[in-house]
Amino acid sequence: MIEIHGLVHRFGEPPDLTEALRGIDLSIGEGEFVALLGPNGCGKTTLAKHLNALLLPTEGEVRVDGLSTSDPAELWEIRRRVGMVFQDPDRQMVASVVEEEVAFGPENLGVPPEEIRRRIGWALEALGIEALRRAEPNLLSGGQKQRVAIASVLVMEPRYLVMDEPTAMLDPLGRREVLRAVHDLRSNLGLTVLYVTHHMEEVLQADRVVALRDGRVALQGPPSEVFSRVEELRSLGLDIPSHLELAWRLRAAGLDLPDGLVGEESLAQAILGRWRELR
Repeated sequence: MIEIHGLVHRFGEPPDLTEALRGIDLSIGEGEFVALLGPNGCGKTTLAKHLNALLLPTEGEVRVDGLSTSDPAELWEIRRRVGMVFQDPDRQMVASVVEEEVAFGPENLGVPPEEIRRRIGWALEALGIEALRRAEPNLLSGGQKQRVAIASVLVMEPRYLVMDEPTAMLDPLGRREVLRAVHDLRSNLGLTVLYVTHHMEEVLQADRVVALRDGRVALQGPPSEVFSRVEELRSLGLDIPSHLELAWRLRAAGLDLPDGLVGEESLAQAILGRWRELR
């Protein structure tokens, strides 16, 4: 598990000191899918970068399976266990062919060639991009590039996958491709996922939603619970998916709808059931 205790992070020097994180306490359990939300500047990316020691705590502690990110002797192992995918896949591309791109990480770790070939085949199959093995990354769609970026992390065989707004630069089709791939990986491989996003509809299938405000945890809980707190979400500068806002408005108008409605279909069925009862 990943454990975060009293995490504070400051950038700069006085008098231009910025406190990006202000005492974060959070744990992420094995196999969990945690969605991290919040307005721009709330500290989402700063927190994400602490999980594989791209940033180190100013105060407090981050531990990955008991290993402290503040211990230089543990950094290699932490970064092997925690893979990170960034917002812009082009910034992660270093090779001219997909197969070579995916092989880059394990080659630099000295993994034997036969094992690298096995990992490449497995990662491309897991992401559904076997047909792109010999393709040029610069000719791929945004969604395909992001899946190549994920495969490049997957061949390192991480236990945890941290994704920092991986669909922010994609169209709706690309977002669906990437999100489907992430959920498949989590189901098939048991990966633990921290998914940073500002697309609210992407977090409905998460196990837990964590919302930040001004460097602190402002809300957390299952999606059904968090999205029922409409006024608090709006105070954070966040919207909710349109169908969940509809449910909130119907309840406010006096319609008795059950709790825990997250999906559009479940809401539609609940509304239809109440309509039949009231006829």
